[in-house]
Amino acid sequence: SETWINYAVGILYQDAHFINEAEQYFLQALELRPQSDFLKLELASLLINNDRNVEEGMRLNEELLLIYPEHYGMLYNRAMGLYRLNQYEDALKLLNKSWDARPDYNHEHFMLIREVEQASAKQNKEQ
Repeated sequence: SETWINYAVGILYQDAHFINEAEQYFLQALELRPQSDFLKLELASLLINNDRNVEEGMRLNEELLLIYPEHYGMLYNRAMGLYRLNQYEDALKLLNKSWDARPDYNHEHFMLIREVEQASAKQNKEQ
């Protein structure tokens, strides 16, 4: 369907690091299927992970957390958003919670925990 074609093109752009174009295709897909939690998650992830529009990504992710409060992907996205907003302690708590809920090892997630721990320690040292 047109929805999934737009999504697939968005993924291609995302993988090629053309974030503006990826966002546009994800938005088009979401317009065609506005109730799709999957597409909301993908757009939220794109916006947050690329430090593009963290606030909008967080808003979308919050909608999903109301439905899936323990889902590791939604928790991870929220943690990443908090990290982008320099809220390191809260980000670290959620990263650890999402790590515990994750069904398998993910090196990117593991490394983000370490990065946030270091940022938090630095922030605490400066205060």
